[in-house]
Amino acid sequence: MNIKKSILIFLVVLALGVQSPTYTKAMNEEMRWFHQLSKGIAITREVSVKNNKISKIKVISDVANPHMNELTVIKEYKEKFNKEILVPMHFPFKMTHVNGKVSGKKIFLQYQNKEISGVLGIQVEPTAGEITLPKGNMYKPVTLNKGYHGFIGKTRKGFELIFLSDNMQYSVKLLGDNKKYKPSKKELIKVVNWMLFTKEPRGMYWEDN
Repeated sequence: MNIKKSILIFLVVLALGVQSPTYTKAMNEEMRWFHQLSKGIAITREVSVKNNKISKIKVISDVANPHMNELTVIKEYKEKFNKEILVPMHFPFKMTHVNGKVSGKKIFLQYQNKEISGVLGIQVEPTAGEITLPKGNMYKPVTLNKGYHGFIGKTRKGFELIFLSDNMQYSVKLLGDNKKYKPSKKELIKVVNWMLFTKEPRGMYWEDN
């Protein structure tokens, strides 16, 4: 048989115990493994099949656990550059989507609530040791947790706070349309302070509004 590859998009909405023993028994080993992987989660995955075997699974979105996308991206960055990336432990709104990517030596993370048009965006990149501020914008100094200092300024749809940690420059933006969600400097500073609070695993200190 010639090698063929098909891309399947699965939207799996499974809850504990919904599959009957008869159905589960009829599944082959790979499908049973996929069932266990997605059990109890509403997810969308891109599955590559080669010679009727699952060769690759890529998470496109995970509605029940949006942090899965975040973890995938920061893991990729750590494997490439051996750098731990600070991530938010506090959110000013409930998240519905998390996206991210690694581009060169930069990493981008975006946390969204699409219902209220709220966005928390983070860009991180190596620095020579000095903060680089956007041209033409008035950014003011701000004191953060643990003796850190940064600069905060207004953008078209919200605010941006820039700071350095471990020779990396973080640009954190809190954005909204001012109708359903109105960003504030105070909330952005709180987000960043929680990022600096600890490098322990998220589950230990995660505060989510």
